Amino acid sequence: MPAKSCGHLSVPMAEPVIGSSSSGGTPIGFRLTRVVEADIKGFFDHIDHTKLLDMLMQRIDDKPLLNLIRRWLKAGILDTTGQVLHPLSGTPQGGIVTP
Repeated sequence: MPAKSCGHLSVPMAEPVIGSSSSGGTPIGFRLTRVVEADIKGFFDHIDHTKLLDMLMQRIDDKPLLNLIRRWLKAGILDTTGQVLHPLSGTPQGGIVTP
């Protein structure tokens, strides 16, 4: 299963970005002073593939893995009429690369 084989890579890559302390990702000694509410409805429907892949290329030096992620993002979606759609943005609902 591709999801199982790639899953072990996500935690080590994310820890330097979000922190690995016991405070749920907030670095120890860091005090929050504001709370911001954001509506992310539809956020994952509009992720720009190019920007996402550029960001991943800065952190991942594994071309086969990056190509696999690119292919997951660009995978065709079968609509109700039987036509295959190829998205330019967003992550496929229920897809392997969908958070």
